[in-house]
Amino acid sequence: MLGMLWCTRGVVPPPCSMLVRFAARKTQKPPALTTAVGGIPSAYASDLTGAQDFAIQDPNVPRRTEYTHMKRNLTGSVKRMRELCAICRRISAKEATLQLQFSLKKAGREILKALHTTVAHAVNNFGMDKERLLIERIYATKGTTQRPRMNIHARAKMGMMRKQVSHVTITVREIPQPVNERRLGRWGRLNRTYRKYDKIKEAKKAQAYESTALTPAQSAAMSSIANSI
Repeated sequence: MLGMLWCTRGVVPPPCSMLVRFAARKTQKPPALTTAVGGIPSAYASDLTGAQDFAIQDPNVPRRTEYTHMKRNLTGSVKRMRELCAICRRISAKEATLQLQFSLKKAGREILKALHTTVAHAVNNFGMDKERLLIERIYATKGTTQRPRMNIHARAKMGMMRKQVSHVTITVREIPQPVNERRLGRWGRLNRTYRKYDKIKEAKKAQAYESTALTPAQSAAMSSIANSI
């Protein structure tokens, strides 16, 4: 509409802000792909769905032992969020992940997103140990209520539907491992249980890799086909 008004006056319209941002984005240089641990570029080392073991690429960023992250506008009321926040407080991040994964409440999925983001940022950006992260503080605050919608009731009455959103703040701290530690946190699974689970996972991965490996007959057939081509 504004462009039509400018054209009717015989004046060239000013550049749209969206076009200016697009042009500036096209002129920017791509990030440097410095190789991180495991051969994965450090520019793509941040993973919001789960933390990986990457080294700190920027020497100017100091290493931290505590990190706080706020996830905004999560679907759910504060009351429902606080019920699960009380469960995850003062336990290890690994134990909290298991508790939220098996939770039947919808708020559990939302808090799990916030926890994954917090752990990923702490590990990828500040070099914390994923296995030694303790949830020091976790709490939910009320967010901005979305625009209410009209709900029609019986007998010519109506009500207003208001969808509640919440902000979840999580603080994780890296705890050094003492001698003869049984568990990390005030409750949860023991360290020996996690070690047993890790051994089972490694055995399953090795078994899956062996099942996908080619037999000598199959490798001979593939080599003969390659030589014939």
